Amino acid sequence: MVEVVMDIKKLFALMFVFLFTVSLVSAFEFDNIKEYDKETKTAEIYNSWIIPKLIKGDKIADVTLNTKNHMLVEVGEDRLVAEFTIDMKKDEYINFFKDMKFYDRNVGMKEIEREFDYKVKIKSGVDLIPNCISDNIEGTPDDCDGMREVDVYDYVEFNEKKIKKGIITVGVFTDVYEGDYIEWIPEIAGIKIDEWADFEAYDILSNYMINDDDQGYVGQTRWYCQQFINNYSTHSLEGVSVKVLRVGTPANNGLNITLTSMASTGKPLFDNLSVGGVANSEVEVGASWINFTMTPYTLLEDANLSICLWNDAGGFDTGNTFLRRIDSTSSEYNSGSVLSSSDTGST
Repeated sequence: MVEVVMDIKKLFALMFVFLFTVSLVSAFEFDNIKEYDKETKTAEIYNSWIIPKLIKGDKIADVTLNTKNHMLVEVGEDRLVAEFTIDMKKDEYINFFKDMKFYDRNVGMKEIEREFDYKVKIKSGVDLIPNCISDNIEGTPDDCDGMREVDVYDYVEFNEKKIKKGIITVGVFTDVYEGDYIEWIPEIAGIKIDEWADFEAYDILSNYMINDDDQGYVGQTRWYCQQFINNYSTHSLEGVSVKVLRVGTPANNGLNITLTSMASTGKPLFDNLSVGGVANSEVEVGASWINFTMTPYTLLEDANLSICLWNDAGGFDTGNTFLRRIDSTSSEYNSGSVLSSSDTGST
């Protein structure tokens, strides 16, 4: 009889150990806690196996938002709306990405369905660009000292179910529609990160369109530039539309356009990051929008650049030149300056 009682006690003891073990596993996967640093936009995620949701244990990962809290994103398919870096401290974490919620800020944060993809950022090669980072630059190509290498990156699909120890950078991609103003809240390692970000749709081309009530010369020894700051997310520049007109027959048969870096002196470098051009015959005598096809160039977020028009013939002939149309009274663009040269080609 005694032996039977002891067996029952052992059975209850084993059941208690089993239940306690299950609770620890549950805490490891679901009862994690977060500390958030607003300045660095970093969520530090910890186990809380001692007292779930109260006392932190080992660190699981640091997750840092790299992009802005409010992203302006061009309308289109499969757009990058956010990027963050994961510093995984564990050897391996299964189902690190738990969920993602999207909310429409236009209608009181109503939850909506939106398909999306996580893609990992990888180095895909290197590119050569002009090395023009001198403090004594006067705005000509001759001031550039050779070429320098820059890393080129791409985003590719990956196994998001299993994150291994180390550092990776992840992009959030989704289709962006006209009028979108969407907040996204991910659940990572069982933790909702609601401090992060939203994105708003912008039609970049229409946003830069302006009225025109005046004009100025572009041609021969004169050049004309518009400085700008890329206030949008990273995107590819492949063309520009400019309102211009032709007078007579400009020398050297064509109007050129170039994307250029800016020197510390505030002048364009003319390092030709992206270039294009049209023949005289493509520019009307009456003012019209000309679509310049340019060599593709990736515009990084917050890049400070200029787009310049020029014609490289010598001399200046007001009867045979190009003119650009400008908005001299009501333009509200305040992220860059208008830059131009004199008749002698000096700035």
